Amino acid sequence: MSTVTNVLNIITACLIGIGGLNWGLMGLFSFSPVDKTFDDLSVLSRIMMGGTDTAYRSADLVQQVCQELTAEPPDSDAAVILAAALTDAGAAPADRQSALLETGIEQAAKARRFKPTLEAPLPEGWPAPSLPGLIRLKTYPPMRAAWTEQGDGRNGQFMTLFRHIKDRQIPMTAPVVMAYPPAEAAPPRDALGEPVAMAFLYRQTTQDTAGPFGAVRVTDDPPLQVVSAARKGMYSSSNFQASVAQLRAWLQAHPEWQAAGPPRVLAYNSPFMPFWMKYAEVQIPVRATAKELPAARTTSRR
Repeated sequence: MSTVTNVLNIITACLIGIGGLNWGLMGLFSFSPVDKTFDDLSVLSRIMMGGTDTAYRSADLVQQVCQELTAEPPDSDAAVILAAALTDAGAAPADRQSALLETGIEQAAKARRFKPTLEAPLPEGWPAPSLPGLIRLKTYPPMRAAWTEQGDGRNGQFMTLFRHIKDRQIPMTAPVVMAYPPAEAAPPRDALGEPVAMAFLYRQTTQDTAGPFGAVRVTDDPPLQVVSAARKGMYSSSNFQASVAQLRAWLQAHPEWQAAGPPRVLAYNSPFMPFWMKYAEVQIPVRATAKELPAARTTSRR
């Protein structure tokens, strides 16, 4: 380390120490030695007090984030956002830490308030729908699902499944799962295309029985871990493809995870819902790479 760097480090430490002492005396006795010595609003006074003010602000925000984090369910969107804010702030320059923490607190508050419009109940044990714009890891429990690959596009597959649950007297749930082909089988230009299969999820894994039912096959699907991007708006291939592109960019930025299957879309609303109220989660199944087994709390915003 150079002599200049050593000198700057010593000066910085002195300024922080003097500033901290100054703030303590101001809090206890309303007396500022810095202002008394260097005149009010002097440049040196502002440097000494401004630096510690930023540090104190960051410390207060860290405390607030930690308090909110301990009150959150561990896998909630708010917990994921707050944990990521702490991580990002810890790696950021001092002058960026407060902004990152404040953004995390604001986004966590939005996540707590967010409630999509659902037209049917979720399956038992299903994770809560995520805040639109949030990209995060999610784990889904074992599910009993009715799958079909027959029908003319999404509408045809939907009606095939609807007739099945009506005949079997299985209550409707949300979401509907749309499975897409692997990247190497996708149409040109990496377009998502039409789903190759669709599934209705049973509310409970003990409902009815597994097996073939004509054009429908009921299966007991294992737990699944995914990276997920939530979005609101029209159910279109272009919108879904935009989310898939974001997920692939996330995977490139997080090499500790790798894709473990083709994309899928969880569609929570029927064709009768106005497009601006429709909600979906676009997902890619993932698994940890062999080198590293990370905690499942990595998140980002668009």
